[in-house]
Amino acid sequence: MPIITQDAAEQAIRPFSNQFVEIVQTAFSDWLKNPYASQMQTKSFRAQAVSNQMLANAKRIFDKVDGIKVDSVPNYTGILVGRDIFIRMKKADERMLSRNYPTKNALAFVDQDRELFGGLTRLELVYQLDDVGAAVERIVLMQRHKSSVVWMIDLFGSAPMAQNVLPFAPHTDDGSSSVANRIIKPKRKTNREKQDVSTG
Repeated sequence: MPIITQDAAEQAIRPFSNQFVEIVQTAFSDWLKNPYASQMQTKSFRAQAVSNQMLANAKRIFDKVDGIKVDSVPNYTGILVGRDIFIRMKKADERMLSRNYPTKNALAFVDQDRELFGGLTRLELVYQLDDVGAAVERIVLMQRHKSSVVWMIDLFGSAPMAQNVLPFAPHTDDGSSSVANRIIKPKRKTNREKQDVSTG
């Protein structure tokens, strides 16, 4: 299984964490400056435009930088860190899960029981917008398993969520470290819960 601990991931991406934030922030700024932004009819159109700009920015920022580059694997284009970490960039929903139409490829990417891309570790760089979609609220690097988060590293926005992190245990062949038994489901407060806190 393409498993990595949070500590190992932090060490691998630490030299590039500021660039990851720049990639997302600049992509969303590009969207806001786009003449089509004011005529947006569907949120998926915005997500596609931002996704395109994230890839374009990543190519520009990491051009000729050692140890990282934009690369393609079957059915995906993303960021290759070293030789063994592949990061795709996506918009996140209210649970910090990447938004995908559930194709076979999309489901396979987040299923850590599936071996893909010759054993590359699969991570996601996701962004979350504020409630009105006017600004980037959070940028997070995470490892996901199906519909849950294994661990996450906050790069921008909220303070690090150490209480919501549960790294994978080393894989054993005795079946005692099932991936499904080592995952958590993050919860984001709803607007009503926020109001209750502020008025309580």
